[in-house]
Amino acid sequence: MAILAVKSLLRFVNMSVVFHGDESLDKDDMELIQRHIKNAKVYSIEDADKIAKETSEQIFELRKNIGELFQLDQKFEKQKKAWALKVLDFHLLSSAPKVIVLDSDTLFFKPPTQIIEWTRSSTTENFYAIPVNPNLKIDQQSYSAIFPNASFLSRFNGGLFGFNKNMITLESVIDIIETLKVNRDYPVYGDECIWRLVFAHTKTVELSFDEYPLIGSKESFNLYKSKDAVKYMHFLLKHRQGVYAKSIDQVVDEINAQTT
Repeated sequence: MAILAVKSLLRFVNMSVVFHGDESLDKDDMELIQRHIKNAKVYSIEDADKIAKETSEQIFELRKNIGELFQLDQKFEKQKKAWALKVLDFHLLSSAPKVIVLDSDTLFFKPPTQIIEWTRSSTTENFYAIPVNPNLKIDQQSYSAIFPNASFLSRFNGGLFGFNKNMITLESVIDIIETLKVNRDYPVYGDECIWRLVFAHTKTVELSFDEYPLIGSKESFNLYKSKDAVKYMHFLLKHRQGVYAKSIDQVVDEINAQTT
């Protein structure tokens, strides 16, 4: 899934790529990625742990305990460990001044013009995708009491966002984590909740839902009225009900046609 997600984007724009795996990423997986995407950097969990520790002991310890903020039961222990890596590691493992974060269950269908322009411009704005409905699980008054200087981002999709490291620094992400550590009533269910807060403290732009939608059910996919406008899609469906599989076939055929 991750390889195709990246290849679906790279056919429209050239950029350096970093793959970051959790405990499930093995040597065979890493070799497969590098065969498909030349010059990609692939970091195992061991690689990332070493870099974090070499950066600073404080960051290493903070990173190790981020999962404790996630208010999920024990059946999500594996996911909590993986999601915790998606908070600080984008800064630690990327040397580029701008970073695009992309989930593996996503595909690009058309040139994402707004994103391409962002990669080539000197803009200091950051961007993020959104779901169709608000997904912030706290009222605005309680939110503002904890984060008085933050915008109220009622919709945020952690499957696709981009940021400028000069605007969103590693220190600014750490500040959010430290605030959450002393405000345990704030709802945190994964890395997306932390990144929403990070973006809420800086200059940001929403991507249009019509062009960059998040699809969570077959019904929502069938009801979606703007399929001709879609440049990208985030599939919470994954392998269920055939929607993702059909989209994979379309993208693979298009990529193969470009290379023959």
